[in-house]
Amino acid sequence: MNKSAEELKSTTAVFDLDGFDGHTDECEYEDERPDRDQLGNERVIEGDRIGFDPKKGVWINIAKQPLPPDLLLLLDNMKRVVQKWGKDGMPSEPPIILGPNEKWPDVDAMNARCPKTEWRDYFNKSIGPYQKQKLLYFWDASVNMKRYTWPANSNSAMASVSDLVDKIEMMRQFKKVKAIPIVKLSSRLWSRRNGTLAPDFIIVRWVAKDASGTLQLTAESAEIAGPKPTIQDALDEFAGMKTVEKPTGKEATGDSIQY
Repeated sequence: MNKSAEELKSTTAVFDLDGFDGHTDECEYEDERPDRDQLGNERVIEGDRIGFDPKKGVWINIAKQPLPPDLLLLLDNMKRVVQKWGKDGMPSEPPIILGPNEKWPDVDAMNARCPKTEWRDYFNKSIGPYQKQKLLYFWDASVNMKRYTWPANSNSAMASVSDLVDKIEMMRQFKKVKAIPIVKLSSRLWSRRNGTLAPDFIIVRWVAKDASGTLQLTAESAEIAGPKPTIQDALDEFAGMKTVEKPTGKEATGDSIQY
């Protein structure tokens, strides 16, 4: 196994908490939620932060420059957090990091308790300091082992994450393995009236993790030498990982046609 593949395998095992299995969009009201004595202080941005421009429909880096359109990323993990923001747009408290199957807290009630002096203007609207976020973590195994984090907090972004997680959950259910996707960053129409686009993810291949959450690599791991000019060449960079085939009709339905 080459050095780059070894690094990917070992580092992924460290970072892997696999928030896909414990994903939920359910919320708890204040009287249903147990008291939380301490807020998590875990760092939630790992590697380079990326974003999505809903007007242009392009993915951008921290410098607001477009990411390569043929970039393929391994989706490694997800976290759900509640972040309190200051009026300067920076975090004012450590994030509340939700555990597997833990429901969202009542963010509306949390904001209602905050004085209006802590509220801020956001797209011509006054909003409370607490905000839900879903963070996706990616690996670019073909370009210097780069790590990316995308924080989703708008309605369109949160919906896109939920759609992607649904696909992951269905794939795991059908194939009975801990499958994760390699995706191409894309966009889709969100609001025809406002002319805005939503982030989207095109799944180009599925790979598997073992019981410990480590990526399964085959003995014939491909050399990861550098960027490639085509999508197919980029896919070849992931050839050393154990792939997962799409579910058959029988796996998807639990039934088969009798002749």
